[in-house]
Amino acid sequence: MEVSVECLRFFAALIESETGIVYSEPNYYQLIPRIVELTQTFALSGPDELRRSVEEHLLTPEQRHHLIDAATNNETSFFRDRKVFEAIHEVMTTITSEKDTLKIWSAACSTGQESYSLAMTLLESKNEKVKRSIYSILASDISERVLAKATKGHYTELEIDRGLESSLRSKYFEQLTQSQNLASTWRAKKVLSEHIHFKKINLLERWTHSSKFDIVLCRNVLIYQNVENKRKVIQRIFDNLEPSGYLILGGAESLSGISEDFEHVPVAGAVVYRKLSA
Repeated sequence: MEVSVECLRFFAALIESETGIVYSEPNYYQLIPRIVELTQTFALSGPDELRRSVEEHLLTPEQRHHLIDAATNNETSFFRDRKVFEAIHEVMTTITSEKDTLKIWSAACSTGQESYSLAMTLLESKNEKVKRSIYSILASDISERVLAKATKGHYTELEIDRGLESSLRSKYFEQLTQSQNLASTWRAKKVLSEHIHFKKINLLERWTHSSKFDIVLCRNVLIYQNVENKRKVIQRIFDNLEPSGYLILGGAESLSGISEDFEHVPVAGAVVYRKLSA
């Protein structure tokens, strides 16, 4: 099934306007299988009919969600980049040396592994102040599909083995299926999930939480945005951070030329910024 360049341009522009994710022409090839799959899922004659359905508002809200969801990158794993979590623990230690509460926002949580890894980092800490802190984790994403999976906390054997040590698996997850004919499924135990709240949030839209956060993780989000949208996302985060709160970015990301409201904090293994006090 062929997808015309005009059709690709249309969907690239639509996705950017809805999510901020930029698909430049050299990356159009990434859109082709997603558009073809959606065309088949919606039982349409071809990509051009899919485009007309969008233009003429013929898609149901659920179909539109599928369309936007198909454009997002949901690659994740438990403790993805172990050194980053060591750096996060260092930041946690700094914060809890001054107070006994810790509020964290995982701003692009995907299927939840990052959020559960944060909870395990707290629960397994050898620093008593970190371990005994009263904490809450907000985990958000634009995709309803990945949020549904994250909220259930169910993972396949392959997913659970990606980055998770066997001792942590047995301590914080319970096996639901164990059969020669069925693949094993694991579910997060209450002790791990009870302080995590999942919520759909579009980072490009104005949104304010009832209380501000001490730490915000926004890893590998900015790299998919244009400069204008990067500034919007960072402003949203700035507005929801405590004074001197911390922002953790992906390894290839920087606030250089994006915001002067943060100072870089030299923490080994991660890109860490601290909100400047007014």
